[in-house]
Amino acid sequence: MSWTIAMYGLVFLTVAFAITSLMRKRKDATTGPLREYLLAANELPRLRVLNLLWAASFSVNGMLYQTYLGYKIGFWALLTQAAWALSFYWLSRYTERIRSSDGLHGALGAKFHPSLKPIAAVFSILSAMALIGWEFNVLQSTFRGLIPSGPTKSMDQGSLIALGIVFSCVFYTILGGMRANALADIIQSFLKVLGFSLLLILLYVNLTKPGASHFEKLPDFDQAIAVLTLGGLLTNLAFSLTWQFVDMSTWQSVVSGKASATTSQSAKDLRRAGFMTFVAPGVLGTLLGIFLMPTAGVDEGNGLAKAIEALQPLGAVTSFLIFLAIASCAMSMIDGLLLVSGFTLIVDVFYRKKTLTEIDSDRDSAFKILGIVRLAFVVLAAFGVAGVSTIMRSLGLAEFMILYVIVVPALALFGPVFLMLLGKTSRSRSVTFVPVFAALVGVSFIAGGEKYAQWAGTATLLFSLILTYLICLKGSDISNQT
Repeated sequence: MSWTIAMYGLVFLTVAFAITSLMRKRKDATTGPLREYLLAANELPRLRVLNLLWAASFSVNGMLYQTYLGYKIGFWALLTQAAWALSFYWLSRYTERIRSSDGLHGALGAKFHPSLKPIAAVFSILSAMALIGWEFNVLQSTFRGLIPSGPTKSMDQGSLIALGIVFSCVFYTILGGMRANALADIIQSFLKVLGFSLLLILLYVNLTKPGASHFEKLPDFDQAIAVLTLGGLLTNLAFSLTWQFVDMSTWQSVVSGKASATTSQSAKDLRRAGFMTFVAPGVLGTLLGIFLMPTAGVDEGNGLAKAIEALQPLGAVTSFLIFLAIASCAMSMIDGLLLVSGFTLIVDVFYRKKTLTEIDSDRDSAFKILGIVRLAFVVLAAFGVAGVSTIMRSLGLAEFMILYVIVVPALALFGPVFLMLLGKTSRSRSVTFVPVFAALVGVSFIAGGEKYAQWAGTATLLFSLILTYLICLKGSDISNQT
């Protein structure tokens, strides 16, 4: 893949999604500016809500990791992806509670002590920035393997393309907000399926010898455990099963469409999203990895680059389509993280004592706040990109080992979130400190080095769950609400 093709692809996507942002449907003057921009006035059509739920999981890191697992352990890679899909099914049981709020942190503040709301919000924003940074690093490693380094001294061309993708996403998100991003994500999903299906077909045709089968010598389960390690497998399963509960972008997607769907329809869309994520990146990425097995030198950071490299020389059109697919994967994840972080920063941190409706009631003030939100997108993306790169250099962790670090802030919220959805409540201030102590437990495992870092996520969510339960159990005002 050449620098020229990558640049053409980046310009094409930037212009296309800027146009979709400017073409977004404008609401009448009675709709609050912030609710319209951040939640599409809660009126997103069901198809777009479903696609948003799917798009956040169909990311570059999701495809790359699934490809690597498919390469190393074959169809055993679908075990963790099945757990990820089940998370959507599990969460769908609590759809009514999700729809009764404007977001994750507001719901926590209503059921527990109000001081939990901003603390949880800060943890979620840290997690979002870390995920943006991780997506950038995965993009960077992919394009470094595809685009020859040029004369640029400060940054190689692959890194420049990755940075361009991130800030192209920032640009069209600033222009259009939730309503435009939902439309852009529909286009991105089409490009992802087209590009990666094309790549899969080409790999099968070009790397399969006559009479041979890719499925004759797949690794057995013992080999899968040896690759993942027991701690890695358990953390992957625990993280995958619980992530949708603490992913504030999942909550925002459901809330954005609550005026266009009934509770049962929203629950059905969550379950459909789970199935779709199992297919892609699940089955799609696993098959890419299996078809790559004849290729030497595939590691956790270069799977997509190796797949494309194995097919060289590729035609310009094919390379262009595959670039669009990779870039769309990153954009569809990052734009959702930016929007929900902006929402959280305003509603749950700066104006935490007001509801979104109350903030929107003063339209002049709301438009000024909207300007702050747009500026925050740039800051959040910049800190995310710089922060994760710094953490990786400081800790010396492998490409995907960093996952066990960046999920800790979000998983620290699992205890309060899960018990809230079960109907538990406690007004004790003690619950405010649950995320802090749970995160410290995770950090202590990370500090023990790579051997213990793989247990960090599991330890974090278990500690959060147990501590929250004990606080609720002790409180005299515990209740089981229906």
